[in-house]
Amino acid sequence: MRITGGKARGIILDAPRDRKTRPATDGSREALFSSLGELPCETRFLDLFAGTGSYGLEAWSRGCRGGVFVEKKRSLIPYLKANIGRVGKSTGISPLRIHVFQSDVFKWHPSDHNSFDLIICDPPYDKLKDWSEPLFALMGEWLSPFGRIVLEQPADMEVCPAGFDRVKRLGKKGPQSPSLTIWKPAR
Repeated sequence: MRITGGKARGIILDAPRDRKTRPATDGSREALFSSLGELPCETRFLDLFAGTGSYGLEAWSRGCRGGVFVEKKRSLIPYLKANIGRVGKSTGISPLRIHVFQSDVFKWHPSDHNSFDLIICDPPYDKLKDWSEPLFALMGEWLSPFGRIVLEQPADMEVCPAGFDRVKRLGKKGPQSPSLTIWKPAR
């Protein structure tokens, strides 16, 4: 697993070798950020269910000025912090605007009351049906007016959040194949 674009392109990211962690593939991240286009330099990201941080680190490498990672599993935090250090060191980008919270997504709240321009959410697939409505309610509170939400989900699952319009869906069709859907607030 590596960063696919931006200042840290090619940097290898560390991940546990167990089957419990499902890091985003290089191809998924590359397709997503190609679809999003160039990120304005003032963009702030929020990476929910961050795992090893591959989505947020990709956003940071591609121009986001900073952001937040939220991950519940204590065992993944060392991987996440090591990856942040690796990306920061290789690019010369200071990690001062990068924050890591070891927390349940449903119990975490932004401390600075600021909004995020890009929210990336990669929840456990088996919980998504039950969690999609409360997740989108929270993300809607944290999203800037012109921001985007990216949800990774199984390709054979439909999610239809109230108050949001689908911008684009990326990925293969098939059971348990990952799919990415980009959402914006309905106007």
